[in-house]
Amino acid sequence: MWIDTHVHLYDITRRETEWPTSLHPPELYHNSYPDDFREISRGTGIEKAVSVECVYGDRFEEINNLWTLELAERSDSIGAAVASIPPDVDREVFSSLYNRYCRYGKFRGIRIRPDISLSRLEKLNRNLDCFERPADIVEIVPAHFSNMYAVEPLIANHPDLRFVIDHFAWFSTDGKEPPALFTRMLDDLSAHRNVFVKLSGLFERAALRPSPAEAAYYEPMISAVLERFGADRCMFGSDWPPCSMFGTYRGQVELTVSVLERCGSETTDRVMGANAAEVYGIS
Repeated sequence: MWIDTHVHLYDITRRETEWPTSLHPPELYHNSYPDDFREISRGTGIEKAVSVECVYGDRFEEINNLWTLELAERSDSIGAAVASIPPDVDREVFSSLYNRYCRYGKFRGIRIRPDISLSRLEKLNRNLDCFERPADIVEIVPAHFSNMYAVEPLIANHPDLRFVIDHFAWFSTDGKEPPALFTRMLDDLSAHRNVFVKLSGLFERAALRPSPAEAAYYEPMISAVLERFGADRCMFGSDWPPCSMFGTYRGQVELTVSVLERCGSETTDRVMGANAAEVYGIS
């Protein structure tokens, strides 16, 4: 079973939806429901997806999390869901939200941004002690890959949690071998066995526009991650619908698979589904 570990669900007609807006391109500004995902992924080999909450810190954050979790519970095509909790709320509030989300069978963890103040990260470090389930997930989406070092203390202090880096840690590739600053970050974080990487938002990570459609352009970036994290700690993700602004869903799946197949069928199977099934508990 192939799994897309990164899709966003929303309804632009809901009053609580503050992203995307009518200012965004039509490829993004449309309803995004499980049935829409099922249609866009038809014929690609992708059978299920992980829903990731995409709004942080707005006035409707909790309401939108609950809406997404409820939607995921009713959908066979959504295998797991990742929510968000403000990092620096009081411990009682953090624990209350976590326990409320845990009532949903497909809730797997939260998504954070490391681009916050040190004091907020320290509070988040303490709040993560509220996580009670084995292998709860903390997804990380930085504004720049160098900011990943800010969360390394969290990773070290919580070895029982699984940390998942989104979108190649927001590295932008020029089609050449990645710079030493990026590969050094990969070396350092891969030393923590509880860290995983999503090969997600591939077309978005291209420095060129329009995004190249040739596998050779992305292969150095993908290979750099695979070499350091291994086939057992990498997972495919699309970042749909945003990825549709840069290329087709099918094109992104096929391009990723074409690179993975050069490493063998076992690598392809693990990155395209087996790892996600284990990490997110999808059957």
